Amino acid sequence: MDGKFDFIYSYGSGEKEKNYLVGDWDGSGKDKIAAARGKTVLMDTNYDGKHDIEYTIKTDFEPEQFLSGKWQGAKKDSIAFGNKNTIYFDDDADGTADRQITYANFANGDEFMSGDFNSDNKDDISIRQGNKFLIDSDLDGKIDSEFIANFAKEGDIYLIGDWDGGGKDSVAV
Repeated sequence: MDGKFDFIYSYGSGEKEKNYLVGDWDGSGKDKIAAARGKTVLMDTNYDGKHDIEYTIKTDFEPEQFLSGKWQGAKKDSIAFGNKNTIYFDDDADGTADRQITYANFANGDEFMSGDFNSDNKDDISIRQGNKFLIDSDLDGKIDSEFIANFAKEGDIYLIGDWDGGGKDSVAV
């Protein structure tokens, strides 16, 4: 790496977005950008800065958080959305929750994150509590493992990805 950017990409207004997502929305094998606004996720599949897919959830609440992942080992990523201590999964991308998981150990201020922490080609759910990560690898609502990012400091930003191409995600701070 030479420290130069391959390209500079701008998407969303920066004011209305609840959060940004990365995922393979069209099954091409390449991740793309999406911006969440209210109940809608705007997906850009060709990196032109404009949304090609508009996905809207059908709920009576506005989600606190959106997640993307290959929850069941599918070819393309799907959307999940969190509200309080519950994650709702929309596996068929029709805007309605197909299933939900409620976590008893979720507290105010915690954050849901997704990644394949056990190399099974299916994304897992993690509950981040400060620098502690509680992992639910089989999506049954129970914590299977945990780890602490000892190198993290208050206010750090956390990202999850397969940084070495080994098939297992880990945390970057």
